[in-house]
Amino acid sequence: MRMTASPAPVRAYHRIVAQLRSDIFAGRRQPGERLPPEPALAAQFGVSRAGVREALRVLELQGLVQVRHGHAGGVFVTEPTCAPVVGALEDLLRRGHLDPRELYEARQAVEPAIVRLAVERDAPALAAALADNVARSAAALAAGEGGSALNREFHRLVAERAGNSVLALVMHVLQELLEQHDQRRPPVRALSRCALADHRRLLAAVQAGDAARAEQLMREHLARLAGRLHRPAPRRVGTMPARSTPGPAAPAASCRPAGHREESRTP
Repeated sequence: MRMTASPAPVRAYHRIVAQLRSDIFAGRRQPGERLPPEPALAAQFGVSRAGVREALRVLELQGLVQVRHGHAGGVFVTEPTCAPVVGALEDLLRRGHLDPRELYEARQAVEPAIVRLAVERDAPALAAALADNVARSAAALAAGEGGSALNREFHRLVAERAGNSVLALVMHVLQELLEQHDQRRPPVRALSRCALADHRRLLAAVQAGDAARAEQLMREHLARLAGRLHRPAPRRVGTMPARSTPGPAAPAASCRPAGHREESRTP
């Protein structure tokens, strides 16, 4: 007589995790709501407090609850966030399983379509938001301040006004990862000036309601940003340049748009 293997027993904390996840997703527990204390949960599920603590650790790692300490502490249901996704992808990036170029490629595939959608849906509202951003960026650069945060805000405004929460979420994740990657590179003021010049051209296309033009300008802008990855890092003084095998020329991070003719300007 053949013996069939019995299913593995479900560990006690798994039941707690499954039930609380179900309650959160069904809206029976709202963001900001405080969960019952450990003794109450242990009595409710018929498990030890150690099992409750294990379940809460799992839920916290999944980004569904937050443990707060202190007098008003406890375990609270979190607001929906993409932090777990960003964290998982950041781990892959740091461990070398993701190439930063892939992040730029993904952004180049998505963001031109996003700006086109945003212009088509409400060009006047988008133009007003971007005009304010461009004005503040110009003032910051004129005052000698960095423009990275305002540059990121420009792109966030575009994504938010596309009217598609999925695309906005994708852009948020990509921007978070690229920001964390770029923080490990020295800031270059010339890049902020180039970004401002590109943003002004994009703003003009949005103000004209030209969705196709805005899409093309965004594609060119992102290609210039991605060109930073192909340039060698600055060489330290007193060191010999590294030898490398010949290869195709890397794209330059020029401010000049395609087909642009230099205009003479009076000083």
